[in-house]
Amino acid sequence: MYGRIIGAYLCYERSISWKCNDHSTSSTNLNSLNSGNGYAGLKTWRLSTMKELLTTNDAGKALATIINPSAFPGNVSYAYWASTPNLNNVTNSWYLDYTRGDSYLQNTNVYHGRCVASPAPFETPSFTDNGDGTIKDQTTGLTWQKCSLGQNNDATCSGASNSVVWGSALTYCNSLSLGTKTWRLPNRNELVGLFHFASLTAPMIDQSMFPNTTSNFYWTSTTYADNTLNAWYVNFNSPAAPFNLYDGINKGTSLFVRCVAN
Repeated sequence: MYGRIIGAYLCYERSISWKCNDHSTSSTNLNSLNSGNGYAGLKTWRLSTMKELLTTNDAGKALATIINPSAFPGNVSYAYWASTPNLNNVTNSWYLDYTRGDSYLQNTNVYHGRCVASPAPFETPSFTDNGDGTIKDQTTGLTWQKCSLGQNNDATCSGASNSVVWGSALTYCNSLSLGTKTWRLPNRNELVGLFHFASLTAPMIDQSMFPNTTSNFYWTSTTYADNTLNAWYVNFNSPAAPFNLYDGINKGTSLFVRCVAN
């Protein structure tokens, strides 16, 4: 039996087993239940966006990465579609695989789906340039380093960014002196929040706020639970299927860095 799961502003359907080509019909059916009064008293059910879907995923788990199996008892350790399209190629859409928590673009496979009810989805963060090499995300309250490691701390982030191994990325962020903040390497959920799904050209980030960002992999502080020699990265390159939004990679690999502060 389904129940009502209430987060900050989202209500998720607990358990669904329909496949990708049925999601429009399934959400419509939820909205029509109970003599037109909707499911769990809500009539705004729809397929979740990618950012919404990512909030259900636990990077600390090696397998079956649903964040709360008691709240979502019918979850399948496999791929779930998001409603978020790839604007570079609208035949592709994003999915989240709960097996190990990775995420890719796809256009042909038959996957599962999860409905969500909320006000209109809020997908675009609100940034403020503080004028000191830092960017404030008014939505999350986080403060970001404007320029990547290696670039000049100027208005255009001139110069080339440097790639480093994971341990060096941690050290760099922990020792960063910028503004009056205490800096660190962002975790996976924080960094993926900068991915701009509405971008038409790489890098997939708000380029007015984060100019000269490298179209490549950026480190997160989150160790890959399935193999602790690896850590998660976020891919800001131009997406084309198959394209990974994020995944794990060996910590000895050199990737790019942007730090965050609370």
